[in-house]
Amino acid sequence: FAAMCERSTEIHNVLQAVDSYHINDAFNVHRSQYASDLRGLSNSAFAFIASDCTDCFGAAIRKHKKNLWFNEQLSEEEYKQRRAAVDLGKRSVVEEWKKKFYDFLVKEIIWPQNMNWNAEGCEGEYLVGARDSRFCFACVEKPVNLYYAAFTAMEARDSAFLIGASDAIECYSCSFAEKSSGCRFSYSIIRCQNLEYCFEKNFTFSINRIPKKNIGSELTI
Repeated sequence: FAAMCERSTEIHNVLQAVDSYHINDAFNVHRSQYASDLRGLSNSAFAFIASDCTDCFGAAIRKHKKNLWFNEQLSEEEYKQRRAAVDLGKRSVVEEWKKKFYDFLVKEIIWPQNMNWNAEGCEGEYLVGARDSRFCFACVEKPVNLYYAAFTAMEARDSAFLIGASDAIECYSCSFAEKSSGCRFSYSIIRCQNLEYCFEKNFTFSINRIPKKNIGSELTI
């Protein structure tokens, strides 16, 4: 699944990617390759949980960084020299750096202890029971007051701008939602009820004016 992406290929669970390749579970990615589980990445390759980073090659568990080379801080000139020597247009080169990056993740990276249970006022990925959070991915177990959450926002309450929500209640401007209630100004929804101003609906019911009326793909007002 991907949404609001341009000129990007081999992307999965991605929102807002431009000129990028092989990206997974990410938001707001530009001109980057081989990256996953992050948001706000540009002009980079081989990144994992590296948010708001730019001009990085081999970055992991980092935020707000620039000119990293396998988490080593370089000057802009040093970074450009190293990056110019790597041609990712060759499959053999890509496979070589893939192996180096995966070995780097396994042998040198220490995963954070905080796995984001019952977090409040946060940004990030894989949140459980979150409240008042924004720009999140994979939120489960009744998160409340989410803003701009993507992918498996399960049982969300009183939230807005959700993508891929399931069992959500009283949510605004959602897409690709299922088994939800009280959705407004949403599209591409399945098996939902109590809808207002929604379109592209399947097997949905509205009680805005007429209870349990199968509205199919018509617009409810």
